[in-house]
Amino acid sequence: MANILIVEDDDTNVKLLQRLLTMKGYQFSVATNQKEAVEAVRQEMPDLILMDIQMPEEPGGKVSATAGIEAIRELKSDQQTSSVPIIATSAHDLPEQRNRFKEAGCDDIQSKPYTDFNELLETIERNLKGTSAS
Repeated sequence: MANILIVEDDDTNVKLLQRLLTMKGYQFSVATNQKEAVEAVRQEMPDLILMDIQMPEEPGGKVSATAGIEAIRELKSDQQTSSVPIIATSAHDLPEQRNRFKEAGCDDIQSKPYTDFNELLETIERNLKGTSAS
């Protein structure tokens, strides 16, 4: 089954995603800031990343409005990690913000709060197609 990295600093969202992914049989790990996210991707090479956009840059740091975008850019510019699909997750869902996420290199975007779990699962499954989900 596919391994998904949840990059999220909100405990409620982490618990919700963990329950949903467990119900669907996915394996997962969690990172709570930009630094942990980049390190986790390089060590674990997940099949997919759910990337929160607003999170701390490092453990114990203040929330940054661009930490997720910076992590996406770093991962997509690295040949080793560039092929891992990244779904940007954000409560900010205006067209100009969505364009910024796409320009950074994310493969898809999922709005928060998560209200339509079927849509979230469809987005995950669509982005896993063509990746190793063993």
